[in-house]
Amino acid sequence: MIKISMRGLAAIAIVTIGCIAAPQPALAGTASITSGLNGSSVETPTPTPAASETPAPTLAPTEAPTQTATPEPSPVPTDPAEQTWTLAKIAYLDTVYELVDGVTPTPISFERYRDVYKFAAVQPAPTAYVKYPWSATVYGVTFWQTDSDTWQWDELTFPQYQKAHYPAVRNAGWILGSSYYQWSTSAELFVQGGDGVVHKLNYSEWADSGFQDFERLDNVGFQKLSWSAEIGGMNDIAGGQGAKLSYAEWAAESFPTPQVVQRFPGDQFYRSAGDPTVVYAGPLVNRAVSYPEWAAAGFPAPDVHGSTAPSSPTVSAPARPGDKDCGDFATRAEAQNWFNTYYPTYGDIAGLDSDNDRLACETLP
Repeated sequence: MIKISMRGLAAIAIVTIGCIAAPQPALAGTASITSGLNGSSVETPTPTPAASETPAPTLAPTEAPTQTATPEPSPVPTDPAEQTWTLAKIAYLDTVYELVDGVTPTPISFERYRDVYKFAAVQPAPTAYVKYPWSATVYGVTFWQTDSDTWQWDELTFPQYQKAHYPAVRNAGWILGSSYYQWSTSAELFVQGGDGVVHKLNYSEWADSGFQDFERLDNVGFQKLSWSAEIGGMNDIAGGQGAKLSYAEWAAESFPTPQVVQRFPGDQFYRSAGDPTVVYAGPLVNRAVSYPEWAAAGFPAPDVHGSTAPSSPTVSAPARPGDKDCGDFATRAEAQNWFNTYYPTYGDIAGLDSDNDRLACETLP
């Protein structure tokens, strides 16, 4: 838009010409005869009346010319499709963004880049590269604006890291997409990153995260018997439901400290009639126990299975069950409870314990 500035107009002096008096004209008259002092006749001129004065004309002031302002031209509206903005690109992506209104990154097509922008220069987007100290995963974070809600986070593949020319990576205390939680069986805090890696936090690491809020996971966690080495992942602590973890499974959870218990809800100590061997059946283990283990468990009185002696009227054998296989159970814990109920009387009647370790359906979750 062309702006036209107006000059101030110079003042025009108005000259007033004053009246100029006409000189007195000579008088023409008629002579009259009077008698002189010596008696001679003297001709005395008779004055002629003076002509009336005619005033000189007064000049009217000249009017100043009027300056007319030149109107500003009306702006021509821009076709939105032709509007252009600053262009930016993240190093590890092929996408070109236009920063609409100078702030909002909007991907553009190749055709728009070619036809509207004419392959204009593209500035690099402000991007940092971060990772957790305990994980190899690298994330790119692009700061479109200062508000963290506008930052763009990307989990990088190795080819993308190569495409960005192997940028320096710094350790971060917090990365978008991370979950913070606490099992109900301990006070330990854990974080799971967007890549699925779990880490048990110490206080300093939690502080580095900005003391992120965490979720308390009720009625789930990790437990073990005080007299046996197995560690279990418990999905229903109140109901005694869970399963033994392998070392790899425990490691994947970042080695949570198990809560130590003497018994599980619903577990059993039993022996067969005529056999002094005490057997334990619970969610983590199903085996004969030694005397020290039985003692550590508090010398629970074992149920006696298979006895018809009058001395044990409270013990009754369950009715023979129908046919079952592992596909009839949703979880390993459910299969184990069924197994524990019928094994003392009927043995592995359904064939749920394929390797004779008294653990049923070990392939179930």
